[in-house]
Amino acid sequence: MRHRRNDSGPIHVLLIAYARTGSSFVGDLLQSLPNTFYHFEPLHFLGNPVLNDSFQEARALLDKVFRCNVSSIDGFLKWQKKHKGYMKFKRSFNYWKECSKKNFCYNGSYIDNYCRKRGTIVVKTIRLKLPDAAELFTTHPHLNLKIIYLTRDPRGSINSRTKFPVSQWCKRDPMCINPNHFCSALGEDLKIVCSLSKERPEDFMVLRYEDLSIDPFATTTRLVEFLGLQSIPPDTQAFLNSHTSVIGNVREKYRPQGLDYPYSTFRNSSITAMSWRSQMSFRRVTLLQTTCQTALTGLGYYSYSTAASLRSNLNFDTNVDEAVRAFCSAN
Repeated sequence: MRHRRNDSGPIHVLLIAYARTGSSFVGDLLQSLPNTFYHFEPLHFLGNPVLNDSFQEARALLDKVFRCNVSSIDGFLKWQKKHKGYMKFKRSFNYWKECSKKNFCYNGSYIDNYCRKRGTIVVKTIRLKLPDAAELFTTHPHLNLKIIYLTRDPRGSINSRTKFPVSQWCKRDPMCINPNHFCSALGEDLKIVCSLSKERPEDFMVLRYEDLSIDPFATTTRLVEFLGLQSIPPDTQAFLNSHTSVIGNVREKYRPQGLDYPYSTFRNSSITAMSWRSQMSFRRVTLLQTTCQTALTGLGYYSYSTAASLRSNLNFDTNVDEAVRAFCSAN
């Protein structure tokens, strides 16, 4: 892959997102790329850095994860083993398949050695905001860091968060349950989006869940080119074919993952991305549009002025790169 600052080391990919934005799906998409080691929510070990202000600890942990030194994170492996129900390592499918053969899945030396043989290390997290993640470019310049900022229409994210079982844990986090907090954070993110898009275009990209859902192959082509690949690898094509056009009973499809349905990544993706438009009341949508107008404009999401346009099956959103450029030029 190209765009490395350190030609001898792996690429470090940080997928930053909020809850219910499709981050598990995108994480699985990224881990389908060749020679990749995937870490699912390692910052869960710290609780919630956004709530407890442990951003320095979060960046230090990410540095060790990216540099294949998880064995040196005090208590991390013990915590992983104790909380097997979270299935953090199990969500790294290729790693789990290999480590299970030898029963070494929680062995620090085995994990680190496995990691060091990989050309790409991917971390997915909803527990670090973009402004704090962007600091890694300055505080940890030795990393070959690329940040993917995954976003979803805030109206869709908020709608998804009201459903059980997500609503049970979401209500404990103001950022998750309160639209004012959430959309204010998105507004702050946009300032960083403008800065990184200008200063580090080869190391930062904005990815919209809706684009990936509606046109998965074109959007994935854009994603893999950002990571230095010329085309979508065969395993990733197979992943897209199996995960973006699921036909039949999706609840049967997800069971091999061992996950509750809301956390499965098998979806009829385009329907899932836009389902909020048929589920939310027009009044609720207009209230959210007032609260989230800056985020909607900056990320290219359409604001509906009539119930008819909301309920139609047309996609009114604008191109995300063009929307970001226009927003940043005006602000």
